[in-house]
Amino acid sequence: MILNKLANKSTARYSLVMTRLARLRAGQRGVIDSFHHSHHDPRLATRLMEMGLTVGSEIEVAYEAPFGGALAVRCRGTLIALRLGDAEIVEIRLTAGADEP
Repeated sequence: MILNKLANKSTARYSLVMTRLARLRAGQRGVIDSFHHSHHDPRLATRLMEMGLTVGSEIEVAYEAPFGGALAVRCRGTLIALRLGDAEIVEIRLTAGADEP
């Protein structure tokens, strides 16, 4: 019974809607689900993880640059600026109640 309550709490918190970090707008939140390998730089996922963007971490888009140049995201209490191309490899599970992009 305790396990069921814990499972219900964890699934209620996050939706099953998946998207890429680059598609989120300012104020939207989610949980990092996975990284897609970049054809241009295979080390990009490793670099992002070294900056603190790890699977299971909550992430929020804090700011968007004008004309779609970059994003500033808040993850683990740190504000990190990312190019849209870099943010495109990060797969996100939207937090329940977050608007879909």
